[in-house]
Amino acid sequence: MAASANSPVRSIVLLASAARLQLFPNPAIGGQTALVGTLPGTLVRVFDGMGRTVTTAPADATGTATLKLSAGLASGVYVVRAGTAALRLTVE
Repeated sequence: MAASANSPVRSIVLLASAARLQLFPNPAIGGQTALVGTLPGTLVRVFDGMGRTVTTAPADATGTATLKLSAGLASGVYVVRAGTAALRLTVE
């Protein structure tokens, strides 16, 4: 009989700022989406599945970053990062 082992359980705490982040619209159908709820001046980046940067935008004074997506961007799932927080963005 094969032996089994379990890894230790680890808990995480989400910071209030990470829990407030939202993307509108998501899924993105047109050429842009907006991330709201981040700190003003935060550089927001969108990455493809290979980890390449697709677009970047700074958050304005209200904590909103308007992310312009190129017209030829392939449909799929992308990662949006603001500081240490990350969200999934679906592009249709």
